[in-house]
Amino acid sequence: METDMKHMTRYLLAIALVALPFHILLSQVKLPAPSPLQTLTQKVGYADLELRYSRPLSRGREIFGNLVPYDVLWRMGANQCTTISLSQNAVIGGKKIEAGKYSLLGIPGEKEWTIILNSKTEKFWPPSGYEPELNIHEFKVKPTETKQLYSELAYQFVDIDFEKAVLRLNWEHTQVEFELRFDTDAKASKLIAEALKSPENLKRGDYNNIATYYALSGKNLDQALEMYDQFIAKSKRPPYWVMFHKAELLARMDRKAEAISLAEEVIEISKQDKVWGPKYADWSAKLIKRLKK
Repeated sequence: METDMKHMTRYLLAIALVALPFHILLSQVKLPAPSPLQTLTQKVGYADLELRYSRPLSRGREIFGNLVPYDVLWRMGANQCTTISLSQNAVIGGKKIEAGKYSLLGIPGEKEWTIILNSKTEKFWPPSGYEPELNIHEFKVKPTETKQLYSELAYQFVDIDFEKAVLRLNWEHTQVEFELRFDTDAKASKLIAEALKSPENLKRGDYNNIATYYALSGKNLDQALEMYDQFIAKSKRPPYWVMFHKAELLARMDRKAEAISLAEEVIEISKQDKVWGPKYADWSAKLIKRLKK
């Protein structure tokens, strides 16, 4: 009897999830949603990303190949369609996608998924209302298996840098992800070039910001060194934290002797700061040890 009740409970939950959009339209009683809405936002370079989806829970059910069938269009969430918004043009799945808002759809498979971007985003409960002629792009991705069990559908932005982010989906033991890439450097390089035409207008912090951008992006390491030197020269006290980053950069450029000398200087100067000084002294010591191997 208890087993029958459990099966009946799961059956009713499944029916509720399927019928949920119509229930929401008809109901005036505001109760907690079985698949709560989540909004993810992420900054990538100059671009703003937003993902909105309702995240269903497993509740003991087998997900892919069962609750979410293989080879059938899926809304990549629950309730209305999952949407992704881009404030700037991006390259997704090998194609340039214009800035805008799109529904994010998928066709799961055991060995391959089809990811779909569609321009229809309002009052849309896929597969109901799906208009394939509004597809902006379709591309393939390979699912992978995770050791960790995800009992609810979860998205996250990972592997983020100035020019890209990876959107990752996890549910049960399945993981699917794809990259979104932005042309950050074109705008950043233009802004830097314009700023350097009038160095008298630059603030001290601008030199550090430019150096950090070039160092982390690997675009112009010689320029990064020059900007670090300008920041250091304009500082009233030796900025040991910036000196350490310059030492790291020198090491990347295979200028080991200079890197070691500067790291040793950081160790001495940082002794004056009892809060952050020990941390930078430790990092500098480790950098020296690595370079002397």
